[in-house]
Amino acid sequence: MSPRGILSWSVQEEKNLLRWLDENRSLPWKDLPDVYRERFGVDRSVESLRGKKHHILRKNGRTTARSPRRQGHRKRPESRRRSSEQTVIHSDALADAATRSNIDL
Repeated sequence: MSPRGILSWSVQEEKNLLRWLDENRSLPWKDLPDVYRERFGVDRSVESLRGKKHHILRKNGRTTARSPRRQGHRKRPESRRRSSEQTVIHSDALADAATRSNIDL
């Protein structure tokens, strides 16, 4: 890995980054550092821009960037693990069904 210079983000840069990224969302990530350098005169890598974006979103309480149409969508709750009693009952029912299907033949 090549050594890189460390340049802290100013408060103003952090404040404007999400709006600037939104304005330039039509550009591929690989082109954003060049456009950023031209606009602000500061060298930022793709990793730096992307990482700062996610840092700001986390700091604001948003872990992922969601599209507006999916904001109300929630993940389904994970299914509970079956108790050992439920597992035994389920496996007995499967065994009974298999026995009945063999008898019907």
